[in-house]
Amino acid sequence: MRINKSVLALIPLFMFQLAIWAQDDGGDVDRAARVKFDEIGMKFMGKPSSREEELRVLSNMIIALEDFVKEFPKSSRTAEAYKILSTLYYRVDKKNEALKTCEKIKELYPGTYEAFDAALNIAFSSTNYLDLPPALTELQYIENNFSGDFYERQIQDSKLQLAGICNELRNRTKDEALREELSMQIIKLYALAGEEEKGMEAIKEFQEECDILRESIDKIEKEFKFVMNLRNGEKPYPIDVTSLSGNKITLKQYEGGVVLLIFWASDNEENRKKILELAKVYEKYNSKGLEIAGISLDKDINALKEFIKKNGIKWPQYADGKGMENTVAIKYGVNSIPVSYLIDKNGIIRAKNAGPNELEKAIERLISE
Repeated sequence: MRINKSVLALIPLFMFQLAIWAQDDGGDVDRAARVKFDEIGMKFMGKPSSREEELRVLSNMIIALEDFVKEFPKSSRTAEAYKILSTLYYRVDKKNEALKTCEKIKELYPGTYEAFDAALNIAFSSTNYLDLPPALTELQYIENNFSGDFYERQIQDSKLQLAGICNELRNRTKDEALREELSMQIIKLYALAGEEEKGMEAIKEFQEECDILRESIDKIEKEFKFVMNLRNGEKPYPIDVTSLSGNKITLKQYEGGVVLLIFWASDNEENRKKILELAKVYEKYNSKGLEIAGISLDKDINALKEFIKKNGIKWPQYADGKGMENTVAIKYGVNSIPVSYLIDKNGIIRAKNAGPNELEKAIERLISE
């Protein structure tokens, strides 16, 4: 469901911009791609005289750019073509196609500004369509893959902009469940941005609203403090537990090396898949300095042990059989799994919930530091 199309940052039709970009020489890009891109830009210059004509032009532009990326999948103009395509898909209300195009940009151009911009596009559009979890996922992807003053300023601004969008959506709906979910999102974004004062002001404002239950506000405040305390660049909470094999697990014992702390459960298919992927990462990087510490939220300890033995999981595991009430999970505010924290040699969180590709890159980077 999408509440208001105007909330989504609308970009012009790109007719003029397409032609301007096409004139840029681009250096080593092959001439055929440059000529074809220029032709597309020139063909669609002009302003439609009606909504019907606009839709027709948009449709034709989409077809032309789809053909272009098929013909030139690796030219330097391809990133621009995909970017314009994603915007055009949004213009004709093809959300899924737009999101897939943004994901394609991230896949083809990792670590570039194009990937950064595509991730932001997904975050903003997901928020606007009230598909809220992907917005935070994309912000985490950005945090894990882009650093430096330029990106940090944009990331900070984006978090605050997303909070503003959520607040606007919240003010426009009378659906209590939706208002509470948006309230949670706003608080999370302020926490991720490190805006403690704004976050506490928002919590106080929500507390004063008689239509939101006290329990919900307590949950929001807990979530705010959790995210504030466990951002990239912060120290994780201390851990001192005994593994299934009888050995101590403390984060202090891993200082000087790189450690991945993961909360998971063997009775969950997504978690099992994640752990099997991690087993390959562990085999590749353990000799170079990577350690993993598992906090299992399984209730059936015997089943957990069987899974570990069957799949040759070699890193230590802690489990108390309490499920989501696991003592360490409560301390970390874990309310869904899997959750992972990549911690550097100085005991600082450097990445949270990193995907397979970004995780390996982050591990290599931290090991070499």
